[in-house]
Amino acid sequence: MTDGVTIISVAFNSSAAVADLLASVPADVSVIIVDNASNDVAKLAALAAAKNVRLHRLSENVGFGAACNVGASLATTPYLFFLNPDATLMETTLDQLVAADRRIAGRNAFNPRILDAAGRQFLRAPARIIRAKKNGSKTIHPNGDASIEVLSGSAIFLRRDYFEAVGGFDENIFLYFEDDDLSIRLLKAGYGLYHVQDAVVRHVGNASSAPSPGLTRFKNFHLMKSNLYVARKHGAPVAIVPLLVKMSLRWLRAVIMFDHERRAKFGGRMAALREGLVGADVKQASGAREQTATMSE
Repeated sequence: MTDGVTIISVAFNSSAAVADLLASVPADVSVIIVDNASNDVAKLAALAAAKNVRLHRLSENVGFGAACNVGASLATTPYLFFLNPDATLMETTLDQLVAADRRIAGRNAFNPRILDAAGRQFLRAPARIIRAKKNGSKTIHPNGDASIEVLSGSAIFLRRDYFEAVGGFDENIFLYFEDDDLSIRLLKAGYGLYHVQDAVVRHVGNASSAPSPGLTRFKNFHLMKSNLYVARKHGAPVAIVPLLVKMSLRWLRAVIMFDHERRAKFGGRMAALREGLVGADVKQASGAREQTATMSE
């Protein structure tokens, strides 16, 4: 059944993690790696060649969702499996996902059971823009196949025609909350979201790129910017001024404590909030090059 699946993984300086991913993929499964203008692309190319994997290089970092869309456009199989480069499959993962699609009635998108490096189950908690409509319901880890509120972007499995029917990932989102946005649009279009218990993926998490203050600022800028964009897109209230005050106080504390990592974290969030406050263009990809430059600091 796995020959009908294409795994799509977006890489950004991820060659150290990709080797384990590729080693876990069955030989008959198509893999497309979309590289977001990495610095380690030569190493990535060598890994791809050794495993007969298709590597598509982008000339600039277009963001996670846009790169996923590029990979999807190159795929020809009935199923797509968007998988983070720091994730690995179990022997029956893909068979279980295909079987779930055939077993569960209706049009559906799926998450496997995602385990962290310690073997603990991870379930994506919905963002507040979703939770606000659910009366603050708590995340409950399912013990079997179960309907879920939101998909985790680290491992999304669905039919290619379903993905295309809802327009794929929103390319206005450079990084973060693209899984919330896709989940909302799938649900609005009448699709179901499911957790598949017997399909297991191990996800190390935060292993795709080497950490640095520049990367921390970059990620937190887009975390906050995407939060604002998705909230506005789906009609959720956004209290920018209180958030800006809160982030400013945390940033100031980090400065006083000489905590460079937290200073970068809250500095990035403050920058996104200031941009949102003055009504700057919410398109995420604009200015991506400027933000990417901070990652080498």
